[in-house]
Amino acid sequence: MITSNVIHRTFQLKCGEELGTCFTIDVDNKQYLCTAKHCMKNFSGKSIELFHENQWKTLEVDIVGHGSNDSDICVLCAKIQLSPPLPLPPTMADLVIGQDAYFLGFPYGIQIEAGKLNRLFPLPLVKRATISAISFEEQKIILLDGHNNPGFSGGPVVFVKPGNTKNELRVAGIISSYRFEPTPVLDENDRETSLKVRTNTGIVHSYAINHALDAIKENPIGAEIIVK
Repeated sequence: MITSNVIHRTFQLKCGEELGTCFTIDVDNKQYLCTAKHCMKNFSGKSIELFHENQWKTLEVDIVGHGSNDSDICVLCAKIQLSPPLPLPPTMADLVIGQDAYFLGFPYGIQIEAGKLNRLFPLPLVKRATISAISFEEQKIILLDGHNNPGFSGGPVVFVKPGNTKNELRVAGIISSYRFEPTPVLDENDRETSLKVRTNTGIVHSYAINHALDAIKENPIGAEIIVK
């Protein structure tokens, strides 16, 4: 279901001690790197690291902008094209509540080595979810019914237009977080203690790709795409 146009665009990100996920989108023949803004809280202003050839490699980047309306989105650009320009439209068009969606990333730093299959970058993990709700207010939000984990932050939310039999994926959003519920810890007699544990509710919070497109429109400084 998840095709190479998504796999080849998704990278494991490290910024300071923060681990997360990022991915490329192409706009007006320029390439940009999208991630969650909170993954960049330790950004030095010069570089991030991507995992490649079994090691962390430094990549110089500039900040294009942050997502509009306080959305948890950061758009970056490198001086080079990072992924093949395989078609992956960045759009929410035709996204429908109740349909399947998928999100990709590197939870807990887990990665799968695939050698030349993915140009010596590790393969991301894929999770399936349902489009649970869509907010079209100024802060455009997509809520998913799924199970998010630390490390997926910044990863792409992709979907197929209902009725499309060619499995042509689109990227609709960027993973931000998940909602948790404080649950009391019980003692050996099943009595509540003063301790609580954060329980994953299965509600995944993502922001619409529109916010990233707004940032790019304001500052279109991406790397020029070279078609080989």
